This record gives sequence, C-alpha cells and structure tokens, in this order.
Amino acid sequence: MSRRSAKFKKMLFAVLVCCLSFCVPAGSAGAVFTPGGMDGAVAAAESAAVDTVRSIVTGIAELLAAQLPPAGISLSGGEEYALPCGTAYEEPGFVAYNSAGEDISAGVTVEGSVCCWKTGSYALSYSVTDPAGGESYTAERLVNVVPAELPETVLREKTIYLTFDDGPCQYTEKVLDILDKYDVKATFFIVAKEGLPYQDMMGEIAARGHALGIHCSDHEYSRLYSSEEYFFEDFMKAQAILHEKTGLYAVVSRFPGGSDTAMNFLGHRTQGGFDTIKQRLADMGIRYYDWNVKTEGTDRSGEDMMHFFVTDVPKYETPISLQHDTRLYSVNMLERFLQWGLDNGYSFASIDSTTPEVHFR
Repeated sequence: MSRRSAKFKKMLFAVLVCCLSFCVPAGSAGAVFTPGGMDGAVAAAESAAVDTVRSIVTGIAELLAAQLPPAGISLSGGEEYALPCGTAYEEPGFVAYNSAGEDISAGVTVEGSVCCWKTGSYALSYSVTDPAGGESYTAERLVNVVPAELPETVLREKTIYLTFDDGPCQYTEKVLDILDKYDVKATFFIVAKEGLPYQDMMGEIAARGHALGIHCSDHEYSRLYSSEEYFFEDFMKAQAILHEKTGLYAVVSRFPGGSDTAMNFLGHRTQGGFDTIKQRLADMGIRYYDWNVKTEGTDRSGEDMMHFFVTDVPKYETPISLQHDTRLYSVNMLERFLQWGLDNGYSFASIDSTTPEVHFR
C-alpha cells in the first residue's frame, strides 16, 4: 500500500476512535453497549448514536476499500502491444497486488519470448502467487511485431557514395580527417563486437556526421550464414553495440562478402533462405547495399585503383564505391578519389534509407 493510503487509513481510524469515545458511556469500555434500562429519551439518543457509529464504520470500510488497488496483475502498456520489427523488446512493466493491497510484484514470473526480427504475434504469460494468502493471479500480454515502413528512394544526380567496410580500426581516424578536409560525408559498415579494439570510434564517426551501417559482429562466413537465426542474432548483437556506442540504430546494412556471398552460403543450407533474410531486413526497415565501384586489389597500384574509380563512377546513376578503412593502401588513395570527384562536378553523400539500392542479388 502507498504511503498516502496508509496515512489516510490512520486518519480514518483516529476519527473512528473519536466517534466511539463520544458514544460509549464512561466505564463501559470493552462492553457491548445496549440502551435497555435507561430513560427513554436518553436511550433513543444513544441508540441513534450507535447507528451513527455503524454508519461511520461502514463508510470508513468503503473508503478504505476504495483506497486499495485491485487485486491481480496490471500490465503497463496494455494487454496488447505493437512493436516495430527490428526494435529490441523491452518489458513495459507490471505491478501486482494481493487482496490486502500489498505489493507482490517482486514475485511475478514471466514466460514466453519475443523474436524482434520476425513479424508475428507473441504471447507473454505473467503469474504470481501471494506468499501470505496463497491466492494466484495471472495476466497475458500479446506483443505484435509489425513491419516497419521503408521510405521511398530518391535519386541524387552526380552523387558518389563512399563506403568503408570492416572498421573501425587504427586507420579510421585518418579517413575521418581526410573526409573533414574536403567536407565530405561517407558511410561506414562496421564490425561491432565486444572486445575488439577501436569500438569507441563509432561514436566519433557519428559525431562527425557520417552514416553507420551494420556489417556484422562475426565476420566468419561459414558461421554468419549458417542459418537465418544465427545471422539475425549476430545482426541484433551488432545493432545493440552500435546503439550503446552512439545512441543510434542503423537503417542500412551490407552483407559481409556482398549479397552474392550470402546467397551462395545460405542457398546451400536452406532453400529460399536468402530471400527470407532479405524480407526480414525489409520488415525491420533495413535496406542493404552492395557496390558497383571497386578499386581495391592487393596487386593493384595506385594508378590502377584510380583508373577503376574514374572509369566506373560515370557508368552508374548511383555509384557506390567500396573501400576498407582496414587497408592502408586504400586509405592512402582516398584524397585522390575526392579530388577527382569534386573536380568533375560530383558531390559526395552518406547512404541513408532513401538511397537507391545497389544489389548483386
């Protein structure tokens, strides 16, 4: 019971004692009052006083009852709850009281689970047994995981999208400094995993106005693409770390190895597995992006990389360039790419959920 209810109860009890002290004759404490043998007028008055006390006691009982919360389990957020797909489910809360108005919430158990990356309805069962009276109470919440809405894509003319995979790493800050020098924004598809160095750099990437997308937490193809369940457990783990470091959730992603790698691995394990994952990502409001401009190659010189960049960018309405901030030779070419793009009338932008998708598969 709340402090307010307890204080109110004490106040009403004091009023009751006061009333009784006026109505019960001196020396009759502890005895049942009866008007018999008294003068008729006095008896009538005192009988009326007894009726008044009874009325007061009844009123007090009703007031006290009204102060008690209803016995059972009350669910914050209601018995039916809508959750956008891809959003981690957080219990909205509950409170439980017994028939005496005592809080027994600590004893409530919750059974059931919510798969936040798969649309559908999930039932959660709440139960508690009053340790004092033995009464049991139950409640049920239905969590509906609903598809998120994707915005329409917008084509931006003569815009290059620079993307960097597999960071953050020791070279990420150098990339950020070069981008700042030219006032250019880019997209970083990050590997988010507890224990890896440079994870705090995610916050710096966001603070400088760049986009962050989910690459993975586990970059080992054979594990990552072993099943739909493993892929999305990994995805949500990376998303949680990104949110912890930046306060943001990613709305874009890139399959490690590209979508053709994901399809090849998943296709050998589950028929239609890759198509299912694509639909799940769409339900979560996540677009995925491959690339159409690839300059890197361990056997390529700087001139070779420049050749591929200036040759491939003009071919596409939405040129998306792949680099890795983990590869110093690629980072060292970044300034030349920027200079060429700006000199040739291009702008640079980070990818968001309105960027037209580029897919291998």
